[in-house]
Amino acid sequence: VPFHCDGAFHQVPSYLIFHCIEAPCANGGGETLFCDTEKLLKDSTKTERELWERVTLRYKTEKKAHYGGVIEQPLVQTHPITGHSTLRFAEPVETELNPVSLEILGIDSSEKKSVLKLSRRIYDDKYQYEHRWQSGDILIADNHRLIHGRNPFHAESPRHLRRIQVL
Repeated sequence: VPFHCDGAFHQVPSYLIFHCIEAPCANGGGETLFCDTEKLLKDSTKTERELWERVTLRYKTEKKAHYGGVIEQPLVQTHPITGHSTLRFAEPVETELNPVSLEILGIDSSEKKSVLKLSRRIYDDKYQYEHRWQSGDILIADNHRLIHGRNPFHAESPRHLRRIQVL
């Protein structure tokens, strides 16, 4: 599952609470990935930050399973509780179930490649935490500061998580 923040096409939750009922087998995959966008933004250059602050992202998906529509939101946003700057970014999703397209607005086409490089930086170990689930784990994630995704897991490996979204 590509990196994303929850609630883009609906209500934006402040926190995500995950509870692992059954963890994947050893080497079974299914790790949840988190990227600290506040730290990534703090480490960015002045030029990158000035560019990112001009960017608006347009996401579009047809309602097939859970949600749908078109939304536009700034790439750089203010955390509603801490007041710190964060990145609200989601990678495009190329699946049949719920594909999500991404369009970059507000900058020249020559500058768009610089924004797309952000996709590589969110996977940098400096900003990423990979959670390997153990049965019984409870994990609380700040949905405004963090974006999250998931590594693939083997079909024969169990993985049962429950999630609550706190508005």
